[in-house]
Amino acid sequence: LESAPGVAKSCVAMVKDQGPEDQHSAYLSFVHGKARVLCSSFALAGRGLDFCDTAAKADSRANPLSLAVILFDFPSSIAEYANCIGRTSRPGQSQGRALAFLPEGRFWIAGELIALMEHCGQEVPQPLRNLHAEDQKFLADIRDGMLLLQGEQTVQLGSGSFCSGDYDSEHSVWILPASLPQYRRKLVHLLADELGVPHVSAGERESRRLHLASDRKSLPDKFFVEGEAVVAMQRDGRRHHGIVVDPHFRRRDRAIQVRFPNMRGDAGKFPQAVGVDWVWPEGQEPPPSQGWGSKAYHDQGQRRYQSRGWRSSGYAET
Repeated sequence: LESAPGVAKSCVAMVKDQGPEDQHSAYLSFVHGKARVLCSSFALAGRGLDFCDTAAKADSRANPLSLAVILFDFPSSIAEYANCIGRTSRPGQSQGRALAFLPEGRFWIAGELIALMEHCGQEVPQPLRNLHAEDQKFLADIRDGMLLLQGEQTVQLGSGSFCSGDYDSEHSVWILPASLPQYRRKLVHLLADELGVPHVSAGERESRRLHLASDRKSLPDKFFVEGEAVVAMQRDGRRHHGIVVDPHFRRRDRAIQVRFPNMRGDAGKFPQAVGVDWVWPEGQEPPPSQGWGSKAYHDQGQRRYQSRGWRSSGYAET
């Protein structure tokens, strides 16, 4: 960074790969004015740091910083965003400002962002209001379609509708277009959770589509609800009753979070990552002859999902 003679111009970084001493050294270089720029992550710099010289003697006064917080990515929650920009108005600091880039993948948070800005008396950019208004129209159409789907009525998909897609009348499954932006898919997932509509995404990459159904048995993949009772099976055929803590699939290993209250050790205390191919809603699990001991079921699971079974730091595979 270029600057006037005698003015600090260096940039320091505070990242998780550093040791505590190196992180603290970078922090002090910034608050003491030896560095003009501090690069860090949300986890390290987003909360808990006052960015002022807390070690200054009582009879001396540290120069207050006028912070400019720049977020090159947007946090995953509005609470985390508030913590990040809150660095600019801590006691003992000059008034600062924040600049945040909002990528398309975070457009779903626009409504919460507008509410926060209005609460703080900030001017809301018109493009942000326009984006939110379009998304609200989209969600209104989606909500109407979901309500029709729940009522087992034919879903009308007009060519001018925001939500179009395909409707499988035989199985009462509504399949939204593959071209639907990722952030709108998240909005649909959140709305489906709110209305209790079974929903999954299926397909590979560009052809991946969001499926909504009146009955989860009609979906192309498994669907779970937070808090529901399930039965999970280990590789040796043992079965355990559990409660779903987080029903959302982890894409990297197709696992959900399940807690097993009747098991000993960590498995009974903490949620375990369980492959969705080896867990079923209670009462829908296959008979023992079709479980892990069955070659046919094993081959089917490998062919469809290439499941890795149970993967958890707190539960040993058998």
